[in-house]
Amino acid sequence: PLPPSPSPHNHTQHVAGELLQPPGMLPRVRVFNDATSLANGGVVDRMQMRNAVFRPDHALPTMSIEEAREIEGQAAMDRAKKEEESAKKKQEIEDAMTEDEKQERDELKARHWDDWKDDHPKGSGNKMKGR
Repeated sequence: PLPPSPSPHNHTQHVAGELLQPPGMLPRVRVFNDATSLANGGVVDRMQMRNAVFRPDHALPTMSIEEAREIEGQAAMDRAKKEEESAKKKQEIEDAMTEDEKQERDELKARHWDDWKDDHPKGSGNKMKGR
């Protein structure tokens, strides 16, 4: 039979009776590097090849979904506990402050914000205007 004519839609072409891979694709090669294949002069016996046919090429999961859920749930509970402790500590500090200290803190915060606004005028962002 005649080989099919080259077409932009047909990536496999016959050249001297051989099939070519699609452009940019390399053939997948499975390498066996165990002691028995080396002892047999580099020839892998049929059982090893048969067992390797349906072996997945990707890494299989190391834990079940339930185990992952338990780990994530425990981490979420730990984060919530730390946030609660942090909020409690902030509240204790706030309760221990006098009204004058609170007012001084608020004034200092407002002064810092005003200084920042003076140093960064509106529209100066990353537009690079006026440079």
